[in-house]
Amino acid sequence: MVDSMGTEGPSGTSGQGGFGVNPWASGTTAASLEARIQICTSPDRKKIFYSWTESDTTVVGLYWNIYPNIMSRGFDVTIDKVTPRVNITGGVTTPDNADQVAYFHYMSNRAITTNVGLQTNEIPFTISYNSTNDAGAPTNHYYLKGASFTQTDFTLNPMRPTGIQAATYAAPGYEVMSYPNPTDGLTTISVAMPEAKDFEVTLYNTLGAEIKNIKVTGHAGSNNVNLDLSSLNAGMYTYTVKTDNSAVTKKLIVE
Repeated sequence: MVDSMGTEGPSGTSGQGGFGVNPWASGTTAASLEARIQICTSPDRKKIFYSWTESDTTVVGLYWNIYPNIMSRGFDVTIDKVTPRVNITGGVTTPDNADQVAYFHYMSNRAITTNVGLQTNEIPFTISYNSTNDAGAPTNHYYLKGASFTQTDFTLNPMRPTGIQAATYAAPGYEVMSYPNPTDGLTTISVAMPEAKDFEVTLYNTLGAEIKNIKVTGHAGSNNVNLDLSSLNAGMYTYTVKTDNSAVTKKLIVE
């Protein structure tokens, strides 16, 4: 869901790409600067927020991520909408000029609801760096306040992958969602059918191996399929809801 990145992380190994411009490199020793993609959820687990670091190519003049800001987006699994990408640290002068120095950031795995009426979720971040860009010296740690999304920010349609499945099956006439997602064990896959139709739910691991398959006699309206995933390892999974002539595949995160 990170749709594009303008820069890539310079290597921390001498002789490899970007090492010569890495501000944390000294001799043959360095701290590598990667995109550091991270993810968290809202308290009700109906929204997913993710972040990464990226440099403005008009500032660096190159494609190396050497003056990183924190970029973030949100995904509402209940309405299937995403937010625009937001530069969380762009122009932020506190703490200690956070703009373009988010070399090592940490994103909380849970957002904080700060306004129930507006459904505002604030995401706790910390930023770590030092003024000398010396990986061997102590770093300073700062709390970044104010990184938040409200319900009105979720306005965009998420990207849809294309491939064999899209060509094989007709466009579905039903809606599919799962909650909570991410889950620590129990989740419900909800399938909203406009008419009675049988379907099956198949869960896969990242290698494409089938883990569970449940056949359902569907009825018009909401059909809920409860899954106990407590025996699975934490990680990313996918599930497919398939009828006789169409299929929908979505991601499922187990914590």
